[in-house]
Amino acid sequence: MPLNVLTASYRAFDTSQIEAIAQYAETFTAQLRASHSIAGFVLLSTCNRFELYLDSSASTAHALAADFSHGAAQPLDVLSGPMATRHLYEVAAGLDSMVVGEREIVGQLRRALDEARANGTTTKLIETIWRGALRMARRISAQTSISAAGRSIVGTALDMVEQRAVSGAFAVPTWEHASVLLVGTGAYAGATVAALRERGATNIAVWSASGRATAFAAHHDVEATLTLDLSTPHVVILCRGIGSPVITAAMLAQIMPTRSPIVLIDLARRRDVEAEASTIPGVRLITLDSIRAHVPAIAADAVAQVREIVESSLTALTNERRERAMDPVIAGIHTQLAELLEAERAKFHTGDTIDAAEAISALEHFTSVLAYRYARAARAAATSYHAHEFHHAAQLVFGIDLPLPDSDADVAACPYQERDPLAASAATAVPTDMPIPADTADTAEAGTSAKVPASVAPANGAATTERRCCG
Repeated sequence: MPLNVLTASYRAFDTSQIEAIAQYAETFTAQLRASHSIAGFVLLSTCNRFELYLDSSASTAHALAADFSHGAAQPLDVLSGPMATRHLYEVAAGLDSMVVGEREIVGQLRRALDEARANGTTTKLIETIWRGALRMARRISAQTSISAAGRSIVGTALDMVEQRAVSGAFAVPTWEHASVLLVGTGAYAGATVAALRERGATNIAVWSASGRATAFAAHHDVEATLTLDLSTPHVVILCRGIGSPVITAAMLAQIMPTRSPIVLIDLARRRDVEAEASTIPGVRLITLDSIRAHVPAIAADAVAQVREIVESSLTALTNERRERAMDPVIAGIHTQLAELLEAERAKFHTGDTIDAAEAISALEHFTSVLAYRYARAARAAATSYHAHEFHHAAQLVFGIDLPLPDSDADVAACPYQERDPLAASAATAVPTDMPIPADTADTAEAGTSAKVPASVAPANGAATTERRCCG
């Protein structure tokens, strides 16, 4: 089965729609685990995207998309096969993020995969593709400058505060003198503390309705507060997103007449601040939607460099999957050769005139050489779209039944490629590094390439081609 992805992101869905889909998904995971038509899945849910990666048929993915569109004005997008894999790689590269090159997404992908592993919902297909995406992300981080500036949603929000403070739109002091209150201890909280410290903020407090503020404060060396006190902080950053708003317009209307202006940064997918709060005099509200509108463009050459890495990584993944698809075949060959070797060992007894140790050593060496040659040929066949032809030929050559290549990798012939039917048959029947016998061609000499016999050439001289799909 191919990889499929159901996706709802900021590109086509607003924050409330993504939130509704994610909430529905939380009630649906047990059904996904129990489904016989789904081999495995990974859920990726962030503040600006919901994605469900499936090891299933494309028809199953489309059927689920209708269910997961609950509460949305439009159905989720569904990508299958190579398009789904490419999408995952572009997400991991930061190319599909609201903030291009954001650094949080890699951690979110890693946590999603870890959670799927803990729940037992990964498969060989999912593991192979996701590990490749995470390797690519590390390569991008090491070889490009796209994430060197630490671009992130949190960073963009703080940029907005700084820029509007300079312009006079926000009446807040510099970060060195600002009092900052962090509401919530979720995944964004740690990244927020780090981003604030990078800008010189030192007066940072944290509050959590769950009671985890004390432990978080000790771990991150900030101050814990037992009550949600909005009377003093200049900036409040909220990243709970676990239910109804924690800051309401009524609360702000009560305290704002006695305090200076306040900036509220709501990073939660499930709004932590009531939308009406922005109407209260002195309140400046920054939401994910306003962050999205503020994101600056990234240099085109940096994006091009990342895209090159994405393309090369996808090619490497394709070749790896084609090669690994031959593992059952190679294992079968090894098993048969081991049995042959054991049979030969049984022929030697103490007292024979032939040195048994030398003979066995010679047989072992001979077997390993054969196995290596067969394995190399099998992988070469897979990467050139001839895996099933090699499998058939190996069964004929060895006279044994071998496991089929794995079906998860694209090891069949290219769909719709134009091929000369006779030349294609000759190419798969005779290894390319061997001369073609004289009697396999009509007019070719021994040791030269085969030519199409005149008896099968079209009378009008037109090219003899055949549109074939998958071998």
